[in-house]
Amino acid sequence: MKWCTNCGTEMADSDRFCANCGTPAPQQETQQQTPAQNTVIPEQQPVSTAPQQPAYVESQAPAAAPSNDVPNGGLNFLAFVLPLVGLILFLSMKGSTPVKAKSIGKWALISFIISAVLCVLLIGLIILLAVVAMSSEYYYYY
Repeated sequence: MKWCTNCGTEMADSDRFCANCGTPAPQQETQQQTPAQNTVIPEQQPVSTAPQQPAYVESQAPAAAPSNDVPNGGLNFLAFVLPLVGLILFLSMKGSTPVKAKSIGKWALISFIISAVLCVLLIGLIILLAVVAMSSEYYYYY
């Protein structure tokens, strides 16, 4: 009888591979090996060598938003006053705190739109005043 050098399973002399682990059988030597000469003792082998079933893992619900992911009034005000800062905050926070980042981005966009509308109105007012000033004729009589 032979013994597997990998797992310690007893093998027939005619076996070329271990039926338990698939390791090639040791070459026949001139003297017979006994279990005491093996490096692996059969008592140390695992109880069950059958493939283990993976443990059942219960599917988890999607990760909830972090508890600090709520809109922040101070950051919203900062984004409204300085839209460029709001854009930078939005881009840097959208991965970690998406709700807070969306709120900051919204206020930065509102500020940008209001600024654009006010600039257009101011340019229109300046043009209107220039036209009125050029069309009025002021005559000074001395």
